[in-house]
Amino acid sequence: MNSLFEEVVCCGMERSGTTLTWQILCKILDREIVKTHEYVEGDVPVVYTYRHPMEAYFSLRRCFTQIYPTSVGVNFAIEAMRLQTEYYQKFLSDANNKRNVLFLKYEDYYYEPINRLMAIQRFLNKRVSISQDIEILKQTSIKENILKSTGRGNFGDHDIVTGLHGNHIDPTFKGEPGAILQNLTMVLPTNDPGWNSKIIKKACEVFGYN
Repeated sequence: MNSLFEEVVCCGMERSGTTLTWQILCKILDREIVKTHEYVEGDVPVVYTYRHPMEAYFSLRRCFTQIYPTSVGVNFAIEAMRLQTEYYQKFLSDANNKRNVLFLKYEDYYYEPINRLMAIQRFLNKRVSISQDIEILKQTSIKENILKSTGRGNFGDHDIVTGLHGNHIDPTFKGEPGAILQNLTMVLPTNDPGWNSKIIKKACEVFGYN
């Protein structure tokens, strides 16, 4: 079955499963598609991923401070949350104006990856075989992506084939929803600007998180 769309773009909040979603889209469509963390104008269909902004911030902070001085990494991570709040609102407006946008909330799919896979296939109007479903889920699993991204330097090392960076996934939390929030006092310095950032608080409100 051919996809409903000749073109589709994978977008999303940093650290919200955008790379994983991009991997799935490429495998379903059997071609490489565009992935970006920026807003895409026009009417091209979009799959947009998002996550609790505080967890996304901490995860991005961990990645950025591998390649930048801490203060720079922190500022970049906070700015990313500001931009994603803006982009999300634009995509919502686009969707209300009949643009084809699939919003994937990270927490809804982490424990049920088959549901993410099925949601994407319904959006594309393209069904693959059961054996392909099994293979896609295996190749894009957290376990597999940790293996592919471990031991390849730091986050500045990007593999264009898998879309993964070095140390892409925290081996302790493994991307599990809520794990970072439950351990914030252990992993985030008490003087970190993220604690009281108005930008992150606004992002939580806009994205619908407490």
